[in-house]
Amino acid sequence: MSWQPEENVLLEIYNVLKLGQEGSTEVQQQVYDQIEKFSKEIEYFNRYLAIIFVDSNIDNLFVRQLSGIILKNNLINNGEGDLGYLQEYILFGLKSEEKILRLTCSTLIASVVTRFRLFSWKELINQLKESLVCSNINEVLSSLDCLQKIFQDLSFEFGAGANNIDLPNDYQPLIPIVLELMIDDNDMIRISSLSCIKELLVMMPDSLYNLSKNLIETLLLLIENEINTSALVLLSESISIIEDYHPYLFDLNHQSHQNNNKSNLSKEQQQQEEERLKQQRGWINEPLIPFMVNIISPDSELELILNGCMFWDSWSKNGRTRQQLRKYIPTMIGSLYHHMKYTDGSLLERYSVVEDESNEEGEYSVRKAASSALESLSKRFGSELLDNLLLLIKDSLKHEKWIERECAILSIGQISYYCYNEMLEYLPELIPYLFECVNSISINISDNIYENEKSKQINNNNNNNNKNQNFNKNEELKSEHPLLRSTALWAIGRYIHWILKQKDEQAIEQIYQITIECLFAQDPFLQISACSCLSEFIHEGSQFLSLINVNLLIETLGRAVLEYSASNLKYIYSVITNFFESFGQTIINNNELQISRLIEPLINQLEKAIKSEISTKIIKVFNVLSAAAANLEDIFLDYSEITFNYSFQLMENILIEYIKASQSKEEIYSGVLPEKEPAIFAFNFLSCLIQGIKSKSAALIENSDLLNYVEFAISDFNEDLRESSTLLLSQLSIHCFDQIMEYLPNYLTILTQNLHSAFESIFINSCNCIIEISNSMDSNEMEKYLPNILKKLINSMFEKHVNKRIPIMAAITISHLALSNPQFISQHFESFAEPWLYWITRINETSELDNSFRAVCNIATSNPNVFSNYFLEFCQALVYHKNPEKELKNALIKIFLDFKNSLQNEWFQYYQSFPEKLRNQLKSLYNF
Repeated sequence: MSWQPEENVLLEIYNVLKLGQEGSTEVQQQVYDQIEKFSKEIEYFNRYLAIIFVDSNIDNLFVRQLSGIILKNNLINNGEGDLGYLQEYILFGLKSEEKILRLTCSTLIASVVTRFRLFSWKELINQLKESLVCSNINEVLSSLDCLQKIFQDLSFEFGAGANNIDLPNDYQPLIPIVLELMIDDNDMIRISSLSCIKELLVMMPDSLYNLSKNLIETLLLLIENEINTSALVLLSESISIIEDYHPYLFDLNHQSHQNNNKSNLSKEQQQQEEERLKQQRGWINEPLIPFMVNIISPDSELELILNGCMFWDSWSKNGRTRQQLRKYIPTMIGSLYHHMKYTDGSLLERYSVVEDESNEEGEYSVRKAASSALESLSKRFGSELLDNLLLLIKDSLKHEKWIERECAILSIGQISYYCYNEMLEYLPELIPYLFECVNSISINISDNIYENEKSKQINNNNNNNNKNQNFNKNEELKSEHPLLRSTALWAIGRYIHWILKQKDEQAIEQIYQITIECLFAQDPFLQISACSCLSEFIHEGSQFLSLINVNLLIETLGRAVLEYSASNLKYIYSVITNFFESFGQTIINNNELQISRLIEPLINQLEKAIKSEISTKIIKVFNVLSAAAANLEDIFLDYSEITFNYSFQLMENILIEYIKASQSKEEIYSGVLPEKEPAIFAFNFLSCLIQGIKSKSAALIENSDLLNYVEFAISDFNEDLRESSTLLLSQLSIHCFDQIMEYLPNYLTILTQNLHSAFESIFINSCNCIIEISNSMDSNEMEKYLPNILKKLINSMFEKHVNKRIPIMAAITISHLALSNPQFISQHFESFAEPWLYWITRINETSELDNSFRAVCNIATSNPNVFSNYFLEFCQALVYHKNPEKELKNALIKIFLDFKNSLQNEWFQYYQSFPEKLRNQLKSLYNF
């Protein structure tokens, strides 16, 4: 007899859920406690929740929604349980008349699908297929929402941008249906289908790539029929993502991605085939390029212009279709230049962003997007772009309105990186002009700067004759508008390399001094530009360092830390981070530098940030202190205890709060938990601290509960927390191995679980941890963990559609394990020989390549009988290591000769079976 619910139990559960509508915390806690009790005492409790959730006769939407939320949490947190039975019920929620219940149902279904990997849930697939083409709009919308959430969860599981991760087969037939819905008559269906495809684009599965032509054409059709901003945004994102993962689709000059064997074709046939492939790949360019050029015209709507500029920024960075775009360059440069100018609205917005300390970044404005697009285009078109740009700025540099001059200067700065060589002939006159823009109201520049054919002799003469005149300092530092001065100072920073190269100490000193003075200007934008310019000075390294008083710079930076407003602190932090990274060793070698004048203000800011409980402030201070701790080494020892305590206490408080919240009613009612980001950056700081002071951190570790929190964090579901804590564990394994010994069984179990190819950074950090632990751990103790570790590493080398860094890292890890545990790894050589010998040849770092071939020697010595079965693969790998160290080279030669001698008379015939190219390479590199 099939199970039937008990009416009295159903009513009791309903009444308890209904109490959840009460506003008082006390009542809600009682509800939570009773639900916990039900889950333990009532058999098939989840079935009752499912019945309440889908029962259309219950008119209390709150109760039905809450039952669905609790059901979702129970299934995710407590395992499969009664899942088979429940699947029959929860699908009914997709057909609910109430939007809130449909949304809850789609979240529930998506969570169940990804949590239990129910990718072949036929009833769901059939329901979605049926609902997507039905006449009931609500049903279509709920199905789209369900699909969107499934795609979203899949992209999160595989990692954002995990290209070539294809959808489960059952979902692929749904994609063409969703594409058709993008041009449906109903606005909501169009929006939902756009959102659905947008989530799918994060993964860019092959099934969508194969339909990318349909996708782009559908989007263009949608936009042409009605200017639809959502579609335009998705079009831009679609192109960007498709070109990132499948660039040959847009690049007519790109080699085919197909592994076509053309060796048997005649030259004429090869040309015909290449032309066919060009046409196949370049279908998108003809309709797309003029359309996207047109939407950035001055007459377009603001939001369209913004997205158009962002599109061209992304497109140009990836270097697509230079030839086809060339004829549009004058039009595009004119439009972008127009949008780079300040307007009344953008000026108000600019100052409101700075004055509002809670707004850390502000909106990505049209001006910013156009400027960035111009810079990206300069990478592709160089002198062609500059010729067109010079025509536009010719009059602007002498214009009476500061906004016109500012736009010209901004464009000169934006093209500095990619048109540096083309700009060299103009710099002797341009730099003094920019300096005058910063230094005074006087603007004096000749027409020569606009002449493309100006001779180098004139440049040199102007440079020599006007140098002292142009760099006269105006003590009042006045200008008609601070934004003009700000942009001019920023532009100077973009050409600091050239300025230092001229070795004019007077000019360098004057620019440096005005940069330092502008650090403390009242105008916030002058401060920002001064920070940018100073960072460029510092980036130049020793050449700059020899010209300044370093102690005075340290004191200046410390003063800025204390005086800057909250909105501008991030800029001075960036300068200081650059300073530590560029001059860390110099500071270490110079005991006379008064580094405390900079470190103490930073610690003061950390204390204030933690008290404020504003995450962004905390994170920014931790970033700069991390650079100090990692690069100052023992010099940071005096500050290690106080910074360790601050970071540990912050991390501990956040994790304790998180653990408590996850066990309370909060997750059931809202799913909202405390943010972990400050804890993540605290872990990052601790990694840098231990990296810097090394074994001297042991005392700090012993006097804290840090190692317990590391164990919690490396197993947490939050990817960033796992990554940062695993990075910390790597440093602990190197410098504090004795302190972590008792935790190693749990650590290694979790690290093995984290060897999942979907999360690249976690995989790599986990491998590094395992390597460091194996280097220090007794080989007999380590051996008990190796079977599971090796299995995971081997699987990752065999997996398809995976970032190549993952199998390479897996191969590197196996190599290290073969060095520290040769007997065990050698016994299992046959299970990983082929992929391992392939992937070690893809290692770029020489030291790791050497380690891997030393591991080859270990295995060949420990298990010669099995190794001999893969001698050809060994030789194929050998030719990739062209310059091994002498000792290693001799060991590799010995392996080769030993095998040759073992075959005796059979050697010649065996060796002749090798490909001729391989034999030639072996002879050339190893004299075989």
